[in-house]
Amino acid sequence: MSDKSWRIFIMVVALIILSGVLYSALQSVTSFRELVPDRYSDTQKIRDISIEKFGDRWDDIQRVEITDPDMIDRIMNNFSEVKLIRTENYTIGTYYYIRINYEHTLLTIMYTEPDNMRIDLNQGTQHKRYSWTYKIASPFDRSIIEDLFN
Repeated sequence: MSDKSWRIFIMVVALIILSGVLYSALQSVTSFRELVPDRYSDTQKIRDISIEKFGDRWDDIQRVEITDPDMIDRIMNNFSEVKLIRTENYTIGTYYYIRINYEHTLLTIMYTEPDNMRIDLNQGTQHKRYSWTYKIASPFDRSIIEDLFN
């Protein structure tokens, strides 16, 4: 191969690698609204939200059931604006297991203090983005959930 052919080959390979890196970076940034189907934004159809708080010990579990429509709206609005960035390095503090019962279909959110979240649609086969843990990258009012246990 001539010198010119090698340069073209190297540029094509570099472009392919750069495209892959860019695609991966774009896939790692998302939001709660992008991950959760639109139907969950209709809070009138959410029957209840169950939140379990796991403390430092395994037997340190508290549970609260929310059926008040205003509180359900408040919780869902708080989550809906959250921006998320994929992470593999996260600390585990107090752990909240949040189940949203939408017309007999569960949406599960695993929220770990200080700022980690994982979303599970409980629908069998899912996109790989639902197996990732995300770091919350936008303002998030933790007190809405924390105050339920005080």
